[in-house]
Formats: sequence, C-alpha cells, structure tokens
Amino acid sequence: RMCDITGYSMDELLGESALEILSSNEEDKLIMQTRSTDRLLGNSEEYEISVKTKAGETAWLDVHAAPYRDAKGQITGSFCTLLDITDKKRFEKEKVEIAVKAQDAEQNRIATDLHDGLGQLLTAVNLYYGTLIKGLPKSVQKDHEGMIKLTQSLIRKSMTDSRAISHNLKPPDLEKYGLLHVIQGVVNQINQGSDELKIILLSEYHESNRLDLQKESVVYKILQEIINNTIKHSKATKLVLNMRWEKDIFTLITTDNGVGFDSS
Repeated sequence: RMCDITGYSMDELLGESALEILSSNEEDKLIMQTRSTDRLLGNSEEYEISVKTKAGETAWLDVHAAPYRDAKGQITGSFCTLLDITDKKRFEKEKVEIAVKAQDAEQNRIATDLHDGLGQLLTAVNLYYGTLIKGLPKSVQKDHEGMIKLTQSLIRKSMTDSRAISHNLKPPDLEKYGLLHVIQGVVNQINQGSDELKIILLSEYHESNRLDLQKESVVYKILQEIINNTIKHSKATKLVLNMRWEKDIFTLITTDNGVGFDSS
C-alpha cells in the first residue's frame, strides 16, 4: 500500500530510512521520530502525517500504529495500517481557501463601502456643516459655541474612525508594498503613540519573495488580532514579532512579557 501511495518500489523502500525518504519537512520528520520512539515504549496510536512521494508531491496518511511483540512479549518492531487521505486533505484545504476568499471579498466590499460611501458622505456633511455655521450670525455662533465645537469634533472623529476601519479591513498599501511594509507601519504607529507598549519587529521576510496577496492578508489579520489582544489583555510592556520565510515555509513567532493566561 505504501508503494502505491508514494510511487516507490518495494526494493527502493526496504532497508532505507523512512525518515529520510518520506519526510516532507523537518516538522514531519520529528513527528515520525517521536511516533517510532512511542511504539518502542509500547504505545499504540493514531495520527495524520504528510509524506513525500517519489514524484516530489505531498501525500497525507491516516496512520494506525502499534508495537509488534515476539513470542516472549518483547517489542521487536511495529506494524501500521495506512489510509490515504490526500483527497480529503485537499478538499479541506480547498474549503478553507474558498471560505477565506469569501471572507476577504466581503471585507473588501465593506471597506470600499466605508471609503467610497460613508467616508464621502461624512466629508460632505463636514463641508455643509462648516458652510452652515459660517452663515449664522456671530451672536448665534457665540451662544452655541460649545455645541458647534462638539459637533465638529464628532464629525471629524467619525471621518477618522471610518477611514481607520476601512484601512484595517483592506490596507491600501498591502497589495502595492507588501506585508512587511504594512506591519512596519502599524508597529511604528503604536510605538509613537503609546508609552505603555513597545513592539519590536524582527523579520527575515523579504518583499522580493512574498507570499501571495491572499495569504499576506490572512497573516495581516492574525497580526492585528495578536497586537489587539496584547494591548487589551496581556498588560505587556514589550511585544516581539518575528516573521520568517524559509524553504516555502512562513513562520510567525510572537512573544511578550505580559501576565499570560491560565492554561487550565
């Protein structure tokens, strides 16, 4: 069955290390090592793992593994049953991609409506209100000075907030300049405006080798959530964001000096 799934012949697999032949990446290699050790300790288990086929493609397996014992009860090896779940994994991935695209499209629509609809309407309201106030007698302006200033302040805040929401949903610079540029802008904005939290951005992610726009958009939203949760809940004074992009694997590591959470 393994030969059918991976494309290797029996002669090519016998006597060879499955870790070296079949591991699609270092993470899966570590998983296979750990699972093999567990079976030598007498543990039976079920898990999913990706393997590399002879053609260089990725196949997914549902593995049921158990230790093999001789007549004396000594563990001398292990045996496994394998189920090819590649099509299932591919279908799950496609479902997630469709859901992400739909969500992204909806957020883009909302951002566009905010910018082109509500944003322009608020701009017009601000202009008309300014014209209205200028047309009032000076005595009336003076009598209602406090209310006039409050109303102007609320209109301008509404304009600023709608613009900020639109940009958060659909950063205008993401497609043009990329994830690193946009995140650096967010980090700079927070560092300049906050005395309580400082963010350090470490990056081995180069714009010359970017993720596609959809993935960058997802990572941007994840980073937004991390930063917002850190500000609201962690009581941290320092947040470190570390982005890495190596051998087609994007890694995001975040650490802070906050209070943490109760894992129980």
